[in-house]
Amino acid sequence: MVFGGWAKVLAVIVLISVSTISIAVYILYIPHCPLSCDDGNDCTNDYCGESTGFRCDHAPIPRCCGNGICELPETPGLCPLDCPKCDDGNDCTDDYFSYEEQRCKTNPIPNCCGNGICEHGEYKKCDLDCPTSCDDSDPCTYDFFNTTTMRCEHPLLEPDYLYKTDFNMTDDWYTGNFSIRGILDGKSVLFIAGTGLVYLKDRATFERTWKDYIFRTEFRIDNGTLNINFRQSGYNQTMKRYYFQPLPSRSYLLKSIPTSPTTLPNETALVRSETGAQKDRWHRLKITAVGNKITIFLDNEQIITYTDPDPIEKGSVSFEAENLVAWIDYVQVIRADENTTVCW
Repeated sequence: MVFGGWAKVLAVIVLISVSTISIAVYILYIPHCPLSCDDGNDCTNDYCGESTGFRCDHAPIPRCCGNGICELPETPGLCPLDCPKCDDGNDCTDDYFSYEEQRCKTNPIPNCCGNGICEHGEYKKCDLDCPTSCDDSDPCTYDFFNTTTMRCEHPLLEPDYLYKTDFNMTDDWYTGNFSIRGILDGKSVLFIAGTGLVYLKDRATFERTWKDYIFRTEFRIDNGTLNINFRQSGYNQTMKRYYFQPLPSRSYLLKSIPTSPTTLPNETALVRSETGAQKDRWHRLKITAVGNKITIFLDNEQIITYTDPDPIEKGSVSFEAENLVAWIDYVQVIRADENTTVCW
């Protein structure tokens, strides 16, 4: 506050009485405001008066652009003197000025491509944040980006089962009087002893429309001959099938085609393998039948491949015993095509 000062005033007072004349001279000082209170600040109201004790007062003008405070409704566009531009150059942040805190603030924009985080729905759509591809070139895995762990993951594909059993509680197999469920080597198994056909109880099994599939099982032969049938239809004289016959020193892929209702089917050996199945040991078997191509793996080794010019196109699976003592651990039938046969 600026004080205006005192004004010097000369006052002459003449006093007259009957006998004398007296003259008194007084000097008076009267307060006053300065000629100008302008402080050069457009955001102050400059004033001087008796209420201010004749001193200059510079009251701030609220919401005045130039007062050094960014106030509502001021914005960088309306008042660049007081309000900063809060753009941090990042398209994935919401930038704004906090009038309460008098500073720029930012909030991340969720699911924004470019924020350095691969978020839900961005995989294969935002190369800035997500890997270009999680493909591990393995047809047996489902490849995806896990937004929780922030990395590619490759779980194994779940087989498309047409049928499966581990013989734990199953009762859907016809086993005759020579086959029962049991436990061997800690496995729930089907025990076969004798001669006959072991098949799914539903007689419609002989007309099943299973076409292209993978047939997996584990078996152990203690004695006798085991025929493992696939793409089987019909029964006895009408039976049509492929079957795998593992012997101790060799194995065969064979085919049965009925010739008449009164005679047994014609049996043809299609392929012989010099790899056999040793007795008293568990063996893992995988048979793939896709189109007219058949491939057989024994203990993870491919031992037979055959392309049939006149294929049996569809049918069920079963086991045929000839003076047999054998054990079957599980049965799995998996829908397949040319792309899935390598997975299981």
